[in-house]
Amino acid sequence: EGGEGGEGGAVKKRDEIVTLVDPKTSQNTAIAISRCKMTPELICECLKAGRICMTDKPGGSGLTVDQISSVLAILPTAEDVEVCQGYDGPKHLLGKAEQFFLAVAGVPRYQIRTKCMLVRVTFSEKYGECEEKIQTVKRAVTQLRKSKAFKQVLEYALACGNYLNGVSNKGAAWGFKIDSLNKLKDTKTADNSSTMLHYIAARLEEKSPAGQVAPALLLGQEVPDLEGATRCIWKDETAELTQLKASLKQVQTQVKLDKITEFTDSMGLFQAEASSKVEALAAVHAETQAAINELKTYYAEDAKTEPEDVFGILHNFAITFEKAHKYNKAEIEKQKKHEP
Repeated sequence: EGGEGGEGGAVKKRDEIVTLVDPKTSQNTAIAISRCKMTPELICECLKAGRICMTDKPGGSGLTVDQISSVLAILPTAEDVEVCQGYDGPKHLLGKAEQFFLAVAGVPRYQIRTKCMLVRVTFSEKYGECEEKIQTVKRAVTQLRKSKAFKQVLEYALACGNYLNGVSNKGAAWGFKIDSLNKLKDTKTADNSSTMLHYIAARLEEKSPAGQVAPALLLGQEVPDLEGATRCIWKDETAELTQLKASLKQVQTQVKLDKITEFTDSMGLFQAEASSKVEALAAVHAETQAAINELKTYYAEDAKTEPEDVFGILHNFAITFEKAHKYNKAEIEKQKKHEP
């Protein structure tokens, strides 16, 4: 008696969750919030204050780089916020996405604010990588210009080329393109037993004072950063430096506009320190660019040639030249063993 609903026949109806945004947005937002392991209110507090956590582990007093990236991906559009703010029913019935959108709407300029926090939390790594590559290129250029071994090899290669070309229109040349260096290994002796590269390596070693490291081995020692410089795409590093400047300018603008003290204090200090570093790196970049231009002129390379291409040619030559030297030494040892 009393029916299916129990006493008095009353059936208790479960409150239904109200969703206002499209299902995909709702689902993605709910998943991202769950992964953040923070309530929407706490996330918004961190955004307002600009609080970040430099470790990878969530649960601290600020947002980690992963959390900031996740939040940035789910921030609502102006239309989503308008829809949620137009809801006049019980707020507790709203879905996770809708509750988050309402909470984040109270954060001043939440889109650009979150981007600024991402700039801050990723700056150290991006700056460090950019600085390392620019400094590597700078050192490589300096080492190449100072390398006596490289100069000696170039002079001897030119002399040998002029001798072989004799009175032809290629003889008495003042110089040659550096990509010709890697063709020396293709110039065979009359009996095909050796190459011009092996000949130059042997003659230069003969000319070296007793006890001195062979020029073929000196190349690698005098230009230790050449290999690393081949992996630095100069245009990319220039673009990365420009991007760092632009992102810090964006932070500076937000600091000037903001009225939340915790945000302006922490982000303002970061912006000042980071900008100082980037300005110093920009000066090194400009100095290195000038040195690169001088190096290309020194090697008679086209001004449009990318520096990593120049480094690649010279690095490949240094490797093959050292191999030629080692081959020569091995052949000498073989001959000694067969001598009576």
